[in-house]
Amino acid sequence: MKKRTVSIVVTARNNGKYLKECLESCLNQTVKPIDIIYSDDCSTDNSIKIASKLKGITIVPHIKHVGVVIARNAGVLATKGTILVHVDGDDILPTDFLEKHLTTLTDETPFVYCAAQAFGTHNTLWNVHEWGKLFLWHQNFVNTSCMVWKDKFIEAGMWLETCENTMWDWSLAIRLSRLGTPAKSPAVLLYRQHPESYSESHERAQTDGIVKININIRRCLVTMSIGLIYSGRLETLMPYWLDALLNDISILKNKPQLIIVNNSQRPLNWITSYHKQFFSEVIVLKGVPQIQFKEEKERRIKVSQLMADCSNMIMKRATGELIHFREDDMITNKGAFEKLFNFITDITVDKKRAGVGALYLNRHWNRIVGGIYNTTNPQQTQDFKESEITTLKPVQVDYTGTGCLLFWKDLCPPRFFPQINNINAHDWRFGMDIKALGKTLYILPDAICRHYKSIHFDYLEPDAKTTLITPPTTFSKISR
Repeated sequence: MKKRTVSIVVTARNNGKYLKECLESCLNQTVKPIDIIYSDDCSTDNSIKIASKLKGITIVPHIKHVGVVIARNAGVLATKGTILVHVDGDDILPTDFLEKHLTTLTDETPFVYCAAQAFGTHNTLWNVHEWGKLFLWHQNFVNTSCMVWKDKFIEAGMWLETCENTMWDWSLAIRLSRLGTPAKSPAVLLYRQHPESYSESHERAQTDGIVKININIRRCLVTMSIGLIYSGRLETLMPYWLDALLNDISILKNKPQLIIVNNSQRPLNWITSYHKQFFSEVIVLKGVPQIQFKEEKERRIKVSQLMADCSNMIMKRATGELIHFREDDMITNKGAFEKLFNFITDITVDKKRAGVGALYLNRHWNRIVGGIYNTTNPQQTQDFKESEITTLKPVQVDYTGTGCLLFWKDLCPPRFFPQINNINAHDWRFGMDIKALGKTLYILPDAICRHYKSIHFDYLEPDAKTTLITPPTTFSKISR
């Protein structure tokens, strides 16, 4: 069992008006902290003088203004405890705040979070649900004064600047949540609201741009796992496939994970150490031998089972918040992947948006892969005809294929199944399972892919409602 000693880090700049009340609330806890660190970010008021008069407060001063991230991290470096609680210098901890947090924190829990009761200019209660009922990527619900294991805090990267110079607590909560399952505690933070507070002044200044800020931070922080089920059918296409993929992922801030299920029974000579540098890791899993069948019905059953099994191998190893399936005969047109990525990360307002697919043709039936499931007569369900896609706007569908699919792992089903109503279609089933969860799935008509048919490089491509830009066939510059 881990040692449980709590350090409180209070960080502030020019909060002298409220600092004594804040520090005294830290001192008066029913569970006494091992130390209380006051990290002063170059205050020009009487803050340090106030803190120095209170017994049991260790002061970490800064002779120049360094910002909240550096100031908080400097405070942590002075702590002795195994557990951290951060407090802003104008907030108040109820006397049982640490005690209630500790009742929920376990050795396996990276952090616990709680509700916040505003006081001052307004008295809103910001309550929160148990973990799992809320999706952290929609918006932040973890306040600064969560309780976190110090070793996990360090492992997660400590406090970091964000691309928008705000929402540092959201960034930390996301990074910590990758290290285990957080939990809600019964504690309640007293969150002071006053005209000079950062939250009030920043919210007033950014009301119109808050959605854009959320999207940008999400795009900077999100990680992705890319899954490929490799058949070996078009081995000569793979260098071009890989070049297109590398160009696509150059828009990402974090290197994605690449997981390949190798069903070809041959070495993957088309991916080299040069290519691997653009991924956080490359995992190659042994697939299954070529399926044997006597008739077409048997082939469909076995192919559907194989695709479901291989997809689940990828799902099991995927560590990214976003998962991208791309088939080995699919090459994106320029800009298609970026459109998918921008669409799926814009979920601040649309909290049901779980997955999105590119527009491409079924190489067997010459139809758009995707459609509306016929619940009355499932056997009559068919993919869209090209003539049925009459808009460039996102089209909500019941299902689409895994040829070029991007989805939030935690908003979608955890696994694939091979059939739906005796129809052998693992992708149809996955889409309908998304719908059953109350989430939505889309196709982007302007995110177009070429579906290659044979080793002769002939392909199917939907008619575009706008000018098509041919994808590069050779690797272009990747910048990081």
